[in-house]
Amino acid sequence: DVFKVNFFSIFRIMQLYCSYSIKQKIKTSTVNIGSIVGENGFAELVGYSATKGALKSLTKSVAVEHAKDNIRVNIVLPGFIKTSYFEKFKKNKKKLYKWTIDRTPISRWGEANEVVNLVEFLISDDSSYITGSSFNVDGGWLSS
Repeated sequence: DVFKVNFFSIFRIMQLYCSYSIKQKIKTSTVNIGSIVGENGFAELVGYSATKGALKSLTKSVAVEHAKDNIRVNIVLPGFIKTSYFEKFKKNKKKLYKWTIDRTPISRWGEANEVVNLVEFLISDDSSYITGSSFNVDGGWLSS
């Protein structure tokens, strides 16, 4: 089920989107949302990790295959971001929360707008020479 939601649905949408964009002769930019978990893997998240790793590979392959069609595709890899589950996680998983802060060089969780701002840039014409790239938004997690 995790593969259906995190990978196969996006795979199919990208097929349809690319086909439509080529047929209509429009230049497009897509940004997939991966995860730092797809880069390094996490215990007890094997399925999730595999889907996010596959999504990164899909992103790069589609970018290379369709660059000639004026289709750009990139992927953003968020780390620990304050979303709707943040307060519950912080309260109920205190030890794990502390571990995430201690392991993150910037020593905090990211804000959703920090991901959104990057996505906005990547879909804009200001990033017209960027395709097939992955961007970590993780406070330095993957670099440490």
